[in-house]
Amino acid sequence: MKVLNICVNGAYTDGFSYHENLLPKYHLRNGNAVTVLASEYEYSNDGSLKKSENLDYVDDNGIVVKRLPIKGNKDLHKKFKRFENFYSEIEKVNPDIIFCHLFQFLDLMNVIKYVKRHPQIKLYIDSHADFNNSASNFLSKKILHGIVWKHLAHKALPYAEKFYGVTPARVDFLLDMYNLPKNKVELLPLCADDELVEEALKPKMRKGLRDSMGISDWQTLIVSGGKIDRNKPQTLRLMKAINRITDKSIRLAVFGSVDKKLKEEFDSELSERVTYIGWKNVEEIYGLFAAADLIAFPGLHSVLWEQAVGMGKPCIFKRIPGFEHINLDGNCIFFNEDSTEEYVKIISEAVNHISEMKEVAETRGIPAFSYSKIAKKSIGG
Repeated sequence: MKVLNICVNGAYTDGFSYHENLLPKYHLRNGNAVTVLASEYEYSNDGSLKKSENLDYVDDNGIVVKRLPIKGNKDLHKKFKRFENFYSEIEKVNPDIIFCHLFQFLDLMNVIKYVKRHPQIKLYIDSHADFNNSASNFLSKKILHGIVWKHLAHKALPYAEKFYGVTPARVDFLLDMYNLPKNKVELLPLCADDELVEEALKPKMRKGLRDSMGISDWQTLIVSGGKIDRNKPQTLRLMKAINRITDKSIRLAVFGSVDKKLKEEFDSELSERVTYIGWKNVEEIYGLFAAADLIAFPGLHSVLWEQAVGMGKPCIFKRIPGFEHINLDGNCIFFNEDSTEEYVKIISEAVNHISEMKEVAETRGIPAFSYSKIAKKSIGG
């Protein structure tokens, strides 16, 4: 089957580990011919936007990538941008299946037009919007989502096989904000990259990393991290909790970037038991997860949550309504309060039950959050 992944609503960046990167990768691994239609923009290493030097190429996974310039106003953030040669590029691919990563873009009308003219084509659409990251003011909620994108969703409704929300909260957004019928909406979770999981779980990876950090087998290694800024200050409380906890065998390794405004307080919590190991790339993060006995994310949701569960690791997460799909009845527990005192209590509880949590995490987490499996589901397999 020829599968076209449309990723124009944002900056598609090679090597990232988001839905729009890993679903096409596993569409290809599962035996399909795969093309990605993307914006000409991508992220640089420093997080800034830049135009890609290549507009038509085959990436490292063997996926054909075609990048399209924005029509007229070149502002990537312009809500109503259109793309040059959009319809003709779909025609060139001649797909059997189209998967739209996000549908909040005006050229969705061209996707609808193409599928309407080729009724044998299967169309699938996902959405990453929820009430935490979208519809936060009157204009966004009532006009942009309440009228414009809702109108587009209903235009696509007769032709789409499924609309996917990538978390339960995003499923609810599709149902509540756009009034889509329940039989057309499903959960398609973010997952872990099967190939990186397999590589990271090799025994030599765990032993090598723990040895490099000076962590013995009898010690409990907790890993946490990501972007540590004013939106995720809970990492600082986690560090305080580890330093206060009575079980001296517990160690915490923190990775990621630290906001300059938090750096002084962050550094003050580093100790023999709490270490900072700097920024890590995707492969290195999977390795860290493999080395960990327990993974803790006390802040807001990120793709790292699903990756940790997909690694088969016991976890502790911040309880957020609509983001509890990572709970597989025993693989994880939750922080209910942003307090050092509660962190100490919950961490101690997790360590005391880590064997039971590990069994559930390994037997249920790895298959439930596998991109190779979810990629098949995403296109009706």
